[in-house]
Amino acid sequence: MNKSTDEMHQLSRILVVYEDDGVQRFLKKTLETHGYEVVETESISAGRRAIEMEHIDLVIADFEMNRDVEDRSATAEAFCLEAKDLFKVPIVVLVTPGTRAHAIAKRNFGAEKDRAAVVLKPLSIEGIVSSVAQLFLQQKMKRQGAEKVYRDEDFCPILLEDLGIEKTLPFAVYLRLGTDRSICFKGKSDVWTVDDARVFETRGIRTFQVLRGEFAIWLQSNRVFEKGIKIVPISDDARKKALQLSRDTVMEYFYDVKIQKRKLEAAMTVMETAISSCLDVEPLSKIFQTMLESLPGVTKQSIGVCFFVSLLSREQQIRSPHTLFQLAIAAIYHNIGLREVSEGIMSKPRSEWTLEQLKAFESHPSRSCQILVETQTLSDELLQWILQHHENIAGTGFPHRLQRSKISKPAAVLALAERFAEIVVGTWGEEEKTISLPQAWSRLQALHSKEFDSESITAFGQVLGCG
Repeated sequence: MNKSTDEMHQLSRILVVYEDDGVQRFLKKTLETHGYEVVETESISAGRRAIEMEHIDLVIADFEMNRDVEDRSATAEAFCLEAKDLFKVPIVVLVTPGTRAHAIAKRNFGAEKDRAAVVLKPLSIEGIVSSVAQLFLQQKMKRQGAEKVYRDEDFCPILLEDLGIEKTLPFAVYLRLGTDRSICFKGKSDVWTVDDARVFETRGIRTFQVLRGEFAIWLQSNRVFEKGIKIVPISDDARKKALQLSRDTVMEYFYDVKIQKRKLEAAMTVMETAISSCLDVEPLSKIFQTMLESLPGVTKQSIGVCFFVSLLSREQQIRSPHTLFQLAIAAIYHNIGLREVSEGIMSKPRSEWTLEQLKAFESHPSRSCQILVETQTLSDELLQWILQHHENIAGTGFPHRLQRSKISKPAAVLALAERFAEIVVGTWGEEEKTISLPQAWSRLQALHSKEFDSESITAFGQVLGCG
């Protein structure tokens, strides 16, 4: 076991104070399964003696215990406060929601209180284990003198699996403990090990935080953003508004309950981090604002494409973090060239376009690239994917009618996501969602199977819960 995991398990002796034998057994089994040593008591007085006489790292106590038989003046509230404030032991209090005891517990041991957490009954393994893990990590960081207070807006999220096992971290990694409370768990140049991944995975912790400034530097070092670009953070309100719009758009138009929660969270994380990072690059932020103001429907469709490429990429074995973010950024801006296509064709079916209108539309991938090249912010590789986002394996795509072997894999993923989003909300994002994702996928299979690799369509169906 590595050093960081050893340190985590040094904080492993938990005192459980609960009158019900059945609940005690449940807690003991749950905690021991996750690597903790458990000391059990059934009364307040016995719990107090255990804290005084034994080495206890954390207490889990029923906040609704009856008064103690040995000491009638002893209450659960007094015991819990004593453990936290006098003995300085982290405590998890268990309470029934909506009761007077719940209100008192929230006031004294709620989310913003140090060394404390409230878990509601009926008890769940996830609730217990998550609260215990966070309190242990908080105490570990405090002992190391590594705790700092940041605003939530200072961070962007990153997934556990995107960090890369047994690799040196290119930035410090933080854990969110509560509103505007995050702690540094791994520093820049530390190694993210197999044991680290296992410890957090078993505790249900998958999403970490990275300071946006450090993440922007990493994006530049990986040629996602060109080196030397100026990072100018937008206002917190503008960032919140843009990210909330993106979340709302996905949930209203591009979400289906069959999508696994884990995959949904992974895709949303990549999408939000990509958008947040672009908002700090002034030329890209201006283009995004232009899209919101003059092409709201296209922006809606582009958010959907960004979400879908983030869903599909891992299914297509695209797992490199910088490639994931490059592809998400490409999805955001791939249709900016449509702003120069005549509005007159937007209300017409494609079969009624004139030859000139068709040529203008088919030129928009090239024009998107030209607009983005002028910003001097994005890599040539990313721009190539945008240029190819309407090419297909049949060789009938545009603008260059490329053969299958000439289309890059990320561009093919982008093209598939683009076509699917078009089925759902239209080329211009003009449609309300009148078709379900399973119906859209069936239509994709029926009408466009010759344009895309069958394995890719099948993989897309699986991630959507349709295949």
